[in-house]
Amino acid sequence: MSKLNGICGIIILLVFAVGLSGCVSRPARQHAPDDILTNGEAEFSQGKEELVIRHFFDDRREGVFVDVGCYEPFRNSTTAYLEKKLGWSGVAVDAQPGLAARWKADRPRSTFVQYIVTDHSGTWESFYLAMGLSSTNPDHVSHFVPNRKHQPKRITVPTITLTELLDKNGIDHIDLLSMDIEEGEPMALAGFCIEAGPTFPERRAEILKYFSEHNYRRIEKYRKVDIVNTYFTPNEED
Repeated sequence: MSKLNGICGIIILLVFAVGLSGCVSRPARQHAPDDILTNGEAEFSQGKEELVIRHFFDDRREGVFVDVGCYEPFRNSTTAYLEKKLGWSGVAVDAQPGLAARWKADRPRSTFVQYIVTDHSGTWESFYLAMGLSSTNPDHVSHFVPNRKHQPKRITVPTITLTELLDKNGIDHIDLLSMDIEEGEPMALAGFCIEAGPTFPERRAEILKYFSEHNYRRIEKYRKVDIVNTYFTPNEED
């Protein structure tokens, strides 16, 4: 069974994705508030991503997540509530340096690793940072930081595929995959066997095609709640 067929919840492309297929049944839910999408307030995520995830899983406990492009343990996190309040565990991945100690102290149920997640493993490649933004593409960072006083800083980071990442951590199923890696999503998904926001429509089409070909569908009911992120689930999921 491929790694793609081992995900049983939702995939969030961030800009987020929720769910992979292959689950025999969905674990019992704990029942999130019925009005969480309309009246709930996110404790950690930047937008309503946390509320959408809680709604989809009905506050299910002790699931498994992979958070690619996780950044800080709590600020703007799509998985902090799951770990802190519902006992989830998982793998957090980010190419930015200096995050490992904070994750170890603040998110002990997570395993943090520093990698560029892409379609190949075992190389060291360029990664660019500026004013809290980061990407493998320096032009992407510069686009959002036009001030020449803050030109991107180049570092080198090891690469890994999603499949190898899961193998190294002994993970054979995922309930939630959250991915926010600034233009790197298609390459990361290619290494599995996507910020897809309105700013980058050309990548949205590519990502939609990818999930359609792998028997996933977009969760339409969340589009009115969250216009920034795109959510996917296996075709057999509700």
